[in-house]
Amino acid sequence: MALKPFDGQLDAAPAAPALQPFNGQLDTPTPSVSPVAGFLAGVGRGARDVIDTGAQLLATGFDKVAGTKEGERVAAINKAGTDEFRRDFGGSTAAEVGRVGGQIATTLPVGGALGLGVRAAGAAAAAPRVAALGEAIASGGLSAQGAGLGVRTAGGAISGGVTAGLADPEQAGTGAALGAAVPPVARGFGVAGQAIGRAVRGPEVPLGVRQAAQDAQALGYVIPPTQVAPTLGNRIIEGLAGKITTAQNASARNQETTTALAKRALGVADSDQLTPELLQNIRQRAGAAYDAVGSTGTITPSSAYTKALDDITAPYRRAAQGFPDAAPNPVIAQIDSLRSGAFDARSAIDKIRELRGMADAAYRRGEKDMGKAFRDGAGALENVIEQHLATNGFPLVMLDEFRNARQLIAKTYSVERALNPTTGSVSAKDLAAQLKRGRPLSGELRQAGEFATAFPTAAQVTERVGSRPQASPLDWALAGGLGAISGGNPLSLIGLGARPAARAAALSGPIQRALAAAPPAALQPALGVSRASQAIGRAAPVVLSNRDQ
Repeated sequence: MALKPFDGQLDAAPAAPALQPFNGQLDTPTPSVSPVAGFLAGVGRGARDVIDTGAQLLATGFDKVAGTKEGERVAAINKAGTDEFRRDFGGSTAAEVGRVGGQIATTLPVGGALGLGVRAAGAAAAAPRVAALGEAIASGGLSAQGAGLGVRTAGGAISGGVTAGLADPEQAGTGAALGAAVPPVARGFGVAGQAIGRAVRGPEVPLGVRQAAQDAQALGYVIPPTQVAPTLGNRIIEGLAGKITTAQNASARNQETTTALAKRALGVADSDQLTPELLQNIRQRAGAAYDAVGSTGTITPSSAYTKALDDITAPYRRAAQGFPDAAPNPVIAQIDSLRSGAFDARSAIDKIRELRGMADAAYRRGEKDMGKAFRDGAGALENVIEQHLATNGFPLVMLDEFRNARQLIAKTYSVERALNPTTGSVSAKDLAAQLKRGRPLSGELRQAGEFATAFPTAAQVTERVGSRPQASPLDWALAGGLGAISGGNPLSLIGLGARPAARAAALSGPIQRALAAAPPAALQPALGVSRASQAIGRAAPVVLSNRDQ
């Protein structure tokens, strides 16, 4: 290798790194701290922060009085403690959380005690606004004995400034600002929460609706959910299912329930179909109890019987007064023929059957007023027979059998008016119409009529509704739309079953049982603020104003 000629200069050695001045401390790695140890240490440090602040304030005040420098010494001690905590736990999140918790726990009673003191002073001085301010301080601005938002804001500012300042004097202003913000923010959240609650619960329904739903459910009826509990969930389900179709499906199920109740009321087997002939046979069998009464002798009616006849003919007599030349009304003649001071029980039974036959014929001709008048005449005679049996020492079983037979016969007529003779189904809406006209329905028939009165759209006559397709063009449109969005994915056909599934869910057992459950509690204005809420209100400024200290 060729040697380079010497140029008279030596190559310099590499420069040594510059030396840093010694600061008297050796660098040590940050020790690994367990979360539990860090948290506990942080709690202790947070409590010390508040104690140190109090000691600093006392020492500073003493300096002003005595002219000493005790405040500087205390400040140095406090700083040394803070520096030690940062050195040992500065990288621990658990320690910082514990420190804030310690500050909160130590300062929490201060705001409450200060507020109680101000409130007591206001009460002693008969100054209600001062007492209200004390309540606002104690609650962190969440309540103020009925005072307005201004007093609550002032109380929140005082509480926030004091508690945050005790943790770190430099944060007193920030804590006051944050404390002043708590009342309006809380009010905003409260208003928003009530609005959300109303939207979720839906509009209020009358108090009797839920009880009616409970009674209906006990009978086996189903109800479109929004008619009882128009909550957001129920509105979504019923909206997807289709309100009209849901009501139609409910009506179909409910008509079966009404027919079953009518059979139960008449003592008819579930497997038998209700027909006019079957109802006539029931009346004939019940007539045996009437025949037994025929041998009870002479009946002497009371004045109540005469008044009942007068009430039946009263509207026809008033109509005849203005038209003396009009033909006599057959109702007046027929009912007046029942007036007698005494008559044989057998004659009364035969007359009852005659009047009921005349009533049936009038109803078939469409002469409802006449049919009702004749039936009321038969009812007046039956009342006289009951009184006769009850007051003349006849066996009680005879009276009970007569009353039961009378009620059963009356039920057959009520069912017949609501019966579709072709299908054998009974309409709850027709029973409701009888109730509205004042017909004295009882037992299962009355319950069915009351259900239709409360929920008419769930008691439609299904023969008049027509077909109820369970897959409509809207279902196909939904499936087609999902298919277009998904690029023709065959799984989009699942959408075809979405609306039928929603209809089934709306009338399912779980949702129906939930309708009869207790309603969700509405958000009512609180008469007072809980202790937990007050604690949160006082702690919020400490949490939000806390910084790396």
